[in-house]
Amino acid sequence: MDTYKEQLVKKAYTTNDFLRKTMLVIMALSISGLLIVLAIIMAPQFMLMGMFASGFIIYGAFYFGKDLQIEYEYLYTNGDLDIDKIMGQRKRKRLVSANIKGVTEFARYSESVEFDDEKTIVDASSGFEEEHWYMAFTSKKYGECYLIFTPNEEMLELLIDNLPVAVRANVKR
Repeated sequence: MDTYKEQLVKKAYTTNDFLRKTMLVIMALSISGLLIVLAIIMAPQFMLMGMFASGFIIYGAFYFGKDLQIEYEYLYTNGDLDIDKIMGQRKRKRLVSANIKGVTEFARYSESVEFDDEKTIVDASSGFEEEHWYMAFTSKKYGECYLIFTPNEEMLELLIDNLPVAVRANVKR
């Protein structure tokens, strides 16, 4: 029997994201305004073209600003956990894939957890004040790595049930 479970997790919208989006809009509006003023002063016959170009610049700013809305999709299929990053609800990128049988460490995440500097850290957590977990495994893309994520109860139960016995014995809920 096939085992399949998916979960969608929204990343918290941080102050840094807000500042980036604000700066993008301010720059687009400034460049657009400057373009229109230059068209009026230098060559009034190009006013219409300046307005179209300004419209495209503003549209582009809002289009790319939407990419700051990030979601993570956790997809568990028959022992494999795939983590995808979804930007602006239109672009998808595979962050990491892990075989659950190859997990060497699985525990709750807190700020006091110290990771090995030699390993890659992939953060696919929500960023909210929820309970985060981490696991260590070997990835084809990154080699030895840690994954920080925010599974719901169903996903957590499924993952823990399929962990190697030695790792499962050390998991504290």
